[in-house]
Amino acid sequence: MDKVREAFTDADGVLRDWRGKPIDWQPGQPRAGIWGMGHKPGHKYSDVWRSYVNGEMTPQQFLDWYIEPKNYRVEFSSRNRGHYDE
Repeated sequence: MDKVREAFTDADGVLRDWRGKPIDWQPGQPRAGIWGMGHKPGHKYSDVWRSYVNGEMTPQQFLDWYIEPKNYRVEFSSRNRGHYDE
C-alpha cells in the first residue's frame, strides 16, 4: 500500500487520486471511507481471479499479480466501491 500511496503523492505531499483530485488524508489516519486502492484498467480483480480459477495462472502468478503495486491506483472510496471507473 505504501508504494501505491507514494506514487500518487505529489511533491507537496498531497495525496491525489488517479484523476489528480486531492484527497484530504494524512499518513497515520485511517483511510477507510476516504480512499482505497483500485485496480488499473486491464487489472480488474474479478477478471484476474477468473483466469486463476480457470487454470490460466498458477497460484504464484496470481499472488505475484496481487501484490504488484503497479496494478493499483489511488481512488476515492466511494468511486472504488461503486465501481465507477471500471
